[in-house]
Amino acid sequence: MASVVDLGKEKKSPITQELFDRLKEVVHEYDGDISLCEALGTLELLKADLIEGAKQ
Repeated sequence: MASVVDLGKEKKSPITQELFDRLKEVVHEYDGDISLCEALGTLELLKADLIEGAKQ
């Protein structure tokens, strides 16, 4: 069995980080108005919608 010693150069994704930060900010705008379960459920629905859109 071999060990991974070098994964190469670290990949920077500033656009992905920006998307994460923006989504996090939007979710936090609803703090106190919706439950954690509702926030996670909404993100799951968004995920399903994005996957379905990518299939078309």
